Amino acid sequence: MNSIDKKHKYEHTKEYAEELFAKGMCMGEVMKKTNLTEEKIAETRKELDGEE
Repeated sequence: MNSIDKKHKYEHTKEYAEELFAKGMCMGEVMKKTNLTEEKIAETRKELDGEE
């Protein structure tokens, strides 16, 4: 797997969504960048908010 493939795969992960939220990005932008569903992103956001 080349670096472009690795980057593409990473961009569709929960970890990437968490990183974007940590930077203060809104849910709509995170959805565009990760291709995750609103429900999955909401779960991730709830987990992150609970950790703070």
